[in-house]
Amino acid sequence: MATNRELLADLRQKLGGVSVQAVQQRRARLQRLVPVPTDIATYIVAHRAGLRINRYLDAETLQSVADWEAKVAAKEPASDAGGSPRRTKRNQRTVVLREARIGDVKVPASSLSQKHVADAEKMANVYPLLYVFENSVREFVDGHLTKAYGADWWDEAKLVPKGVRDNVEKVRNAESVNRAHTSRKARPIYYTMLGDLVSIVVSEKGAKVFKRPMFPRPTWFPELVQSAEVTRNIVAHMNPLQKRDIRRLEDALSDWLDQTKDHEP
Repeated sequence: MATNRELLADLRQKLGGVSVQAVQQRRARLQRLVPVPTDIATYIVAHRAGLRINRYLDAETLQSVADWEAKVAAKEPASDAGGSPRRTKRNQRTVVLREARIGDVKVPASSLSQKHVADAEKMANVYPLLYVFENSVREFVDGHLTKAYGADWWDEAKLVPKGVRDNVEKVRNAESVNRAHTSRKARPIYYTMLGDLVSIVVSEKGAKVFKRPMFPRPTWFPELVQSAEVTRNIVAHMNPLQKRDIRRLEDALSDWLDQTKDHEP
């Protein structure tokens, strides 16, 4: 399999800007001990150089690196040329298959697969994007409708469909029952789903407010939300995103902020 180019470039920098040939020499030393696949040998070199290879590789490849590195370690002499102790199989696997740290909580390696550890680290920056996007939209919609129709605009039947109001009421009632959880005690719009916001914006009275030049065309906001909502639903079910999905979410947030920056309520 081809070696990850981004990892290889960062490895060369990590080693002081060395040439590709210098990396090949380090790799060859490992392959003389064990017939390690070329890409995996490069990743072992990177790992030993202190590069966080989990940022570049998927869980399956990380596991392969751990397995091959254990085989290499078993063939290495008791100390290397510099007199450093040999890395044991146990030590190698502990470094690669490590525990995760989520805030102040330690998640032992035995409690979560390496795949999910890698996914968790990759997804750490996704939730803030969703949080900013959703709440920026809510603030914007709430602000403009309050300005146009007053603080009680939520009760307008031509603004908020009955189905949306009913769903929000169910969520609020559920929160009041489960008192062990922190209640939001927020305005109704903060209990809505993204799709509900589209219903409000394109409603009879909403369309009179959210029009050009605020939004460039009637379908602009629904299309933007649809793009973000697909990503949101994947995250809500605790599934990882592909890089293209994360870029799509970043683009949606950037488009939203650029379009609305001159139309604050």
